[in-house]
Amino acid sequence: MSIIRAIGIGAIILALGMFYTYSLMFSHMSLRHNPTVSKMAEYSFVFWFPTLFFGISFFVLGKKRRKS
Repeated sequence: MSIIRAIGIGAIILALGMFYTYSLMFSHMSLRHNPTVSKMAEYSFVFWFPTLFFGISFFVLGKKRRKS
């Protein structure tokens, strides 16, 4: 496995974790959360999709590079 492909897999896992964090934080709207945790969920919402996109791109790039 190439290093580019490994980075892609790590970024995909990170993006899924970010989406999970966001969904958990905003499904419990009635509870009061620490402001730091709330900010982390906001950033997770903003950056989960670009992280997923780059992870898939690196994964595919690593796969194409391996074939040639």
